[in-house]
Amino acid sequence: MRKRLIERNIFPPANTSLVAACILLAALSSNAIAATDDRPNMITPEMRRAMKRDLHMDSAQIPRYIDTERQSVRKQEDARRLFGNAYAGSWMERDSNGEFKLVVGATDVAFAAKAPTLGAEVRHVRHSLAQLETSMSQLNRRRASIAGRKEIYSWRVDLPSNTVVVTAAANATAAAIDFVAASGADPQTVRVETSTLRPQLAYNLIGGDRYTLPNGGWCSIGLPVTQGGFVTAGHCGTLNTAVTGSNGVAIGSFAGSTFPGSDLAWVRATNTNWISQPWVANYVGGVVSVIGGLEAPVGAVTCRSGARTGYRCGIIGARNVTVNYGGSLVYGLTQSSACLGQGDSGGSFITPGGEAQGVASGGALNANGENCSIASPVSFHQPLQPILNAYGLTLSTVASCGRLNPGNMLTAGNSILACNGRYRLYMGTTGRLTLYNPAGAVIWSRGVSALVGMPHRASMGRDGDLTVSVFNNPKIPQVRWSSGTGGHPGALLLVQGDGNMIIISHQGQLLWASNTAGL
Repeated sequence: MRKRLIERNIFPPANTSLVAACILLAALSSNAIAATDDRPNMITPEMRRAMKRDLHMDSAQIPRYIDTERQSVRKQEDARRLFGNAYAGSWMERDSNGEFKLVVGATDVAFAAKAPTLGAEVRHVRHSLAQLETSMSQLNRRRASIAGRKEIYSWRVDLPSNTVVVTAAANATAAAIDFVAASGADPQTVRVETSTLRPQLAYNLIGGDRYTLPNGGWCSIGLPVTQGGFVTAGHCGTLNTAVTGSNGVAIGSFAGSTFPGSDLAWVRATNTNWISQPWVANYVGGVVSVIGGLEAPVGAVTCRSGARTGYRCGIIGARNVTVNYGGSLVYGLTQSSACLGQGDSGGSFITPGGEAQGVASGGALNANGENCSIASPVSFHQPLQPILNAYGLTLSTVASCGRLNPGNMLTAGNSILACNGRYRLYMGTTGRLTLYNPAGAVIWSRGVSALVGMPHRASMGRDGDLTVSVFNNPKIPQVRWSSGTGGHPGALLLVQGDGNMIIISHQGQLLWASNTAGL
């Protein structure tokens, strides 16, 4: 079949309506896995970092928490059996020192004597768990009375306060009280609280998923960015063109778009219900995690994700290709054999190892608007780094060993481990960035001693410069060391398994080294 070169790979408007597909954030299994006493007292480095960042836990508190959590699963079942009808629930509670303990509620004060047996604090409360759950059930049965009304937000059993809490809008206290009264729930078990924040659904922005345009056409999400939204192909839409998810929920609009010349764009997600995730859909029910944006060489495997033809892989054949899309010239594209079709435009290109490559532009397509049925497909994608440079964006990535990606930082008290776990780069609480060998000896260090407790940090700038900043004032950073590698957008830091620490460009060019290999 004769091939034809198309100027746009956008899927044209269809005569039939599109089927909405809801993308729900963080769909969690309803099956709880009970901890057991022989479970290893270990936690992944990614989870450890998240606990430090979000819960402000230090390295010593984390294993103690894990141990407390493990024991609490068993103890709360013991308390339920021991207290019987007086059982009022159990929960973990954090004290002023940041440590966690198990608390068990009981309606009979006599059970306080059981605290040593349980190994938990026993707190005397007024209502049993059964009473609270009865009130909760009565509210649930009354849910039809508030269908279509948005001012009553939620209701829940709140164990520490020993009440059922109904949350409503700031001006809807009376409506919440009426709702409770109509339910028949014991008013002594219920309290009303107000909130200025309304519950809203959240949706994932995932590379390769479909987004729709006002004319009914559609393209594919490229690669999510930390500034909100995603990069995609410029020919998909012009500046300020509105964009909607495949579920019919508005995402935002094109904050920038260039075509021809280049084929790049940024869709800014102004609807905060949409969450930019560092993932690319693999169209078999899973995702590929984006770990960075290192440009793969000619001859390497690259895979593409798009809403028309799914997840397809091929070989990079050439870089810096000039393509004539029916009179519209685009420069600097990359050619590969990863097939595509109309509607895949803007979709993700990524290596099997998770290095983002760019967004789908077009290809030599047949009369059906695709080339996946052709023996030797020819496709083109817009490289990633020029898009990030054009709009000052940072690629959304997952945490990974041995690297600090552009736009990311290492904060005081945190480390980067080489992927073999032998070498550790540590941002000290006194303002020094230090590399340790397997024996724990210092083999490289930069920065200055400064006040403890300040947010000192090492930053891998989007311009390619690694800096160490210290704070003598919590709001005023002072750069005390620089790698001098600015002017290379997309450069990243690698902590290698041999002990050498390097900064390379997004194309793999060596820019700086600590020269500590083997130390």
